[in-house]
Amino acid sequence: MSTGLMVQPSKEKDYLTGLTFDLVILDEAHKARARQGYGQNAGEPNELLTFLHAVANRADHVLLNTVTPIQTHNEGLWDLVLHRGSGGFVLGNDLAPWHNPARVLPILSGEERVLDLNYGWQLLRSPLPTMESSNEPNARRLFRNLREDLGLHPTEDLAGALPLLSADLRDDLESELLRVIDGASFFQRENPLVRHVVLRKRATLEARGLLDKIVVNLHPEAALVTDPHGFNALFEGIALRATPDFDRAYREARAFGQVLARRGKGGGFMKNLMEQRVCSSVVAGINTATPLLEGRQVREETEDAEVELELQGDAERAALEGLIAALEGIGDDPKLRAIRYYLRDDGWLELGCIIFSQYHDTARWVADSLAAELPGEIIGDEWIDDLETLGEKMDQYIEERRRATGFDLRYNDSIKPSDDAWRDCAAVLARRDLENLMRQGWGG
Repeated sequence: MSTGLMVQPSKEKDYLTGLTFDLVILDEAHKARARQGYGQNAGEPNELLTFLHAVANRADHVLLNTVTPIQTHNEGLWDLVLHRGSGGFVLGNDLAPWHNPARVLPILSGEERVLDLNYGWQLLRSPLPTMESSNEPNARRLFRNLREDLGLHPTEDLAGALPLLSADLRDDLESELLRVIDGASFFQRENPLVRHVVLRKRATLEARGLLDKIVVNLHPEAALVTDPHGFNALFEGIALRATPDFDRAYREARAFGQVLARRGKGGGFMKNLMEQRVCSSVVAGINTATPLLEGRQVREETEDAEVELELQGDAERAALEGLIAALEGIGDDPKLRAIRYYLRDDGWLELGCIIFSQYHDTARWVADSLAAELPGEIIGDEWIDDLETLGEKMDQYIEERRRATGFDLRYNDSIKPSDDAWRDCAAVLARRDLENLMRQGWGG
């Protein structure tokens, strides 16, 4: 099921939130996150995360997959572990410290060491680990003894207050808090994040023989090209050479952002966004700047933030006019020149290529440009033109299939009868025609 259906009102979304699940799997899970930035909804779950919370409350197991590491904000990992799910077994009950990233990140990173018995028990009691949650023998023995001494069911994840522990168990816990293994303290090794997050690096999987080793060439790499002169005209080291016109457009984008920054909160983010759009492509920059200049509101959402913007005042309008003039003066986008070079001059076209872009309008512009220049390796999208009627046709098809009998499905290749499908004829046949038809073979 496409996650695109989950970020807007849809019949599929309403239907799914009413079901119960044994297992829910979400790919590209990093897109389910709390909104960043300075908008009125900052800090609130976005539509996908809101949907995921609703489904997780009705699921026995939830598996979230992503190959995008949490590089910018460590706190983003807290969205993905679904600590708001039912049961409290992931990060503990509502009062458990594990819900607060600012409080526990220093512990997880090793900057803070937990040696106090009371604080250690507060961290351990909710959620209380099972013996199977650890591979370390001393920790496994501690978890087993805790459950046996407190009389807890194997599935219970909340233990009582510290005075309920026997003196021996308190001594055992203090010993574990002091134990350091391979430079990692107890709560660096034994914590809910480690128990519920599975990290798989390709190098590790290759070293264990679980994946075949492959060679990856990182570009731009001058030593791997067949046309050094053409390569040096496009790249300077690993950087793409920009034309003077492009440099001017980038300066104008920064100047526009500096004007926006005078608003206070939110302006600084929009400054960075406009620079990112211009660097993505000339088209992406124009597609953002033009609606603003026309007085329309622009809504932008990235992995980090979501903002709504419209021009305010003559200073912003003047800066935006300068930006658009600079963008329109660029003859050929440096990125498109680099794509042409690799496809045509360096032989990548014969290999088959997939081009990724953060912005849809950049991807569309590249696709249209290449389709015009290389009408033959490009896959067209004419089949999408009739998308508005596709749903109606699919509903009609499904209804006809539902009404069809087993014999219809066995002997007919399609719902629409062929010209010689005499079994479906409604007109009365002449006897001679009938005899001729009956003498014909079944045709397999």
